[in-house]
Amino acid sequence: MLEYAVGTSHAKVIFLGEHSAVYRQPALVFPLPGIQTIVTISPAPTKTSALQSDFYTGALDAAPEALQGLLKLQEQLDDKLNPQHQPLKFTVESNIPVGRGMGSSAATASALTKAYHAFFSADLSAQNLGQFTDLEEQITHGNPSGIDAKTVNANQPILYQHHQFQTIDFQLAGYLVIADTGQSSATKVAVAQVTKAMQTNPAPTQAIIEHLGLLVQQSLELLRHQQLNQTGKLLTAAHRDLQKLAISTTKLDLLVQTALENGALGAKLTGSGLGGCLLALTDNQETADYLTTKLRVAGAVKTWKQNLADLNP
Repeated sequence: MLEYAVGTSHAKVIFLGEHSAVYRQPALVFPLPGIQTIVTISPAPTKTSALQSDFYTGALDAAPEALQGLLKLQEQLDDKLNPQHQPLKFTVESNIPVGRGMGSSAATASALTKAYHAFFSADLSAQNLGQFTDLEEQITHGNPSGIDAKTVNANQPILYQHHQFQTIDFQLAGYLVIADTGQSSATKVAVAQVTKAMQTNPAPTQAIIEHLGLLVQQSLELLRHQQLNQTGKLLTAAHRDLQKLAISTTKLDLLVQTALENGALGAKLTGSGLGGCLLALTDNQETADYLTTKLRVAGAVKTWKQNLADLNP
């Protein structure tokens, strides 16, 4: 038996298509391999399994309700790989903020699954990895789209439309900059808000939804031809659409404007909105570095950069 084993996974970000994807429009989602979650498994020094993380540290059987999805996954993995239920210690280290639409829970589930299989020297297929990640997401989020579970286990951009996933082979350049407002996304409120708009003001709301879907289709063609300037304009156009759906916030709008005034080719909120993160596109690392500094001055609590070339096949 190993002394310890490690599993890693990463964040994700919706490039284009949030909210409109609920209405069968496409969404383009990018993995963020530079923003990681690491789970380490080792034999527990006590008679009970324990978790050490920023969110909770203590015995697994006393973990809070918010971790029930992860605990159910751990039980399933333990039944499969550790039938003697040897006490284990799980250490979670994550750079992915919780509640920001970046796939934190899915990444933790993926990393835990990988660590379990590594610790017990068991084979893990991509299909089984996806199934275990989905299990946690179903419990944590109720009826998830599957986007998070798919993208935290992917190395290339994913096109999602009506429960179908397609890996996209781009030859990308440039950088993504992600900035955290410090405010959790209000996903249920935002989704309900768009649903109400579809009911009370259907024609203009449907037009916005369809335009968001069109922006995704246009971005595919532009990115295939490395047209970053034009792609950036699509991001900003999407933010204007999301503003019309009233899911942006004063702080998100401020960060978008800051990005556009300091070298970004385009910028928008990413995720469900009403909090969460901003996404900006730049054509080089120098601009990305400068932009992260300016966004922090404007109030971002944390920033990240992702070299898009790392997503190329």
